[in-house]
This record gives sequence, structure tokens and C-alpha cells, in this order.
Amino acid sequence: GKTQNITITASTNLSDTDIDSAVKDAEKYAEEDKKRKEDFEIKQRLDQSVFAIEKFLKESGDKLDAADKTELEEGLAKAKETLNSEDLEQIKTETEELAKISERIFTKFYQQNAQEAGNQEAQSAGNDDDIVVDVTDDEN
Repeated sequence: GKTQNITITASTNLSDTDIDSAVKDAEKYAEEDKKRKEDFEIKQRLDQSVFAIEKFLKESGDKLDAADKTELEEGLAKAKETLNSEDLEQIKTETEELAKISERIFTKFYQQNAQEAGNQEAQSAGNDDDIVVDVTDDEN
């Protein structure tokens, strides 16, 4: 029937005024932090696009038309240069431009590959006629 109670209290060296001041500072800089986050995300989108296009060119660049490959490489070079800029409007514009170029070229590329795959399937299906299977019942 014995009970024991333990009370744990946080000991802090901050007074109520210090805590209030820290909360006010956090509120004061919240808008600035939000702006920094948005700026970072804008740059990050362009950086991710650059990375994805570089990877595509490395893996499949030899399968692109020469003109498309050149256009993609030029857009990529311009985007990389823009990444060094602090002008967020320029970065947004370049992200949109790169997206337009890459979307058009990627769509064309994938359509061509799908068509080639379909042609190969049709050729393979045409060769199936040459296969003859003899099924006889030897038990009679």
C-alpha cells in the first residue's frame, strides 16, 4: 500500500522574457525562412531537370537524332549557366524552357522506340508461321 511520486521538472536558464523573445524572433523570421525555402526549391527543380537530362543523354543520347541531341545539349548548357545565377525569374524561365525542349524530344524519342519495338514484334510474329509442331498419337 505504499506509493511513491516522482516529479521531474525541466530546469532552464531562460527566463519568461527570454522565451517570449525567442518566440517573437522565430515569428519575425518565419517569412524570411519561407522565402529562402521557396528560392531553394526553384533552384532545385532546375538542378533536378539538368541531372535527369544528363543521365538520359549518357544512357540514350546515341539513339537521338543529331539535331535533337544538339538542341538538348545546348538547352542543358544554358540551364547549367543559369543555375549559377541568383535571378529567380531567370531560373524559373529557364526551367520552363528546358522542360519544353526535353518534353518534345523525349516524346519523339519514346514514340520512335515504341514504333521500333512494335515493328520487331510484328517481324517476330511473322516468323512463327515457319514453326511446325507434329503431334501424333503413337498409342494406336
